[in-house]
Amino acid sequence: MAGEAFSLTSDYVIDEAITLTRVRMKNYRVAVTLAEELLSEKAAKIIFVAPRFLPRALEIFKKYRSH
Repeated sequence: MAGEAFSLTSDYVIDEAITLTRVRMKNYRVAVTLAEELLSEKAAKIIFVAPRFLPRALEIFKKYRSH
């Protein structure tokens, strides 16, 4: 890893980023795209604080897109 830069984040930070994006931009599609990008771990490695809850949380988020 010498010379390589890497970032870490947590599932809690990702949750907050997605929620904030949805609320401030009022754009469900942008929030889902952000979720997919962040969860791909291309930009940062995710430390899962509550890994068993994340798939269900994303499912609920997508289900209630109009709220």
